[in-house]
Amino acid sequence: MSIVHVSSLNNLSTILEGAKSQLVVIDFHATWCGPCHQIAPRYEHLAKTNPQVHFLKCDVDAAQDVARHYKVSAMPTLFSSRMANRSTWLGVQTQGVSNPLSRSTRASLLMTRLS
Repeated sequence: MSIVHVSSLNNLSTILEGAKSQLVVIDFHATWCGPCHQIAPRYEHLAKTNPQVHFLKCDVDAAQDVARHYKVSAMPTLFSSRMANRSTWLGVQTQGVSNPLSRSTRASLLMTRLS
């Protein structure tokens, strides 16, 4: 599955409704953010090799309503959701990401690969 770019909060809501119980990972980024560019190749690789996961990207400057809704204050911010279970990670150092998602082996594996 390819990476889908989120353009608005309405657009994201539609995507999340369609995902149902599947894992969704959102990369909140900005064009001026150096660390965002650092993780981009790894994020793209994960999207290509894990088609069962919905990988999204949200430019915080282009979709400010989405960034405000999710209270994004630093980039990169990675957000994952599977129904009501949500987790957020800030920055490039994502080693601790697997802990909040330990109920999902696939999610833990995916997020650990980003670090």
